[in-house]
Amino acid sequence: MAGVLAERKKTFLDDFKRRFGEYELQKLSKEETKLAVRLDTPSFTEKAPPDIVEKARSQLEELRFQQRSLQERLHKLSS
Repeated sequence: MAGVLAERKKTFLDDFKRRFGEYELQKLSKEETKLAVRLDTPSFTEKAPPDIVEKARSQLEELRFQQRSLQERLHKLSS
């Protein structure tokens, strides 16, 4: 009986982690898209101070890293 409850709890927690991870992945994707569009806009990259443009590029790299990490964790949960 205890084994069944423990397995159900694990399944529930894994499902929760997967759903939350998918939600977070969607949020990161939206942020990445907005930032990528901004950086692809010549008026932003040409008129903004170089440090602001560089900060945006760094943020984009960080968002992409977070997405890859989260995708890897979600893949492990699905396996």
